[in-house]
Amino acid sequence: MRACEAHDCVLLFLPAHPRRRWCMASVCGNRARVARYCARHKGDAQTQAGQPAGCCWAGTVGFAGDS
Repeated sequence: MRACEAHDCVLLFLPAHPRRRWCMASVCGNRARVARYCARHKGDAQTQAGQPAGCCWAGTVGFAGDS
């Protein structure tokens, strides 16, 4: 049994693979991947979808259950 590596997740799970890090790759794993992407592209001069440079979809990551 392992704890999810997401900083805001408290779930435990049984890993089907020894390298599995998150309870749900579509939620916790996606948040971690988006955070890494934003950290890599933070200094870009380009803007995306009208957001200031470095914003990286701020506040849009999550799922229907997020408040």
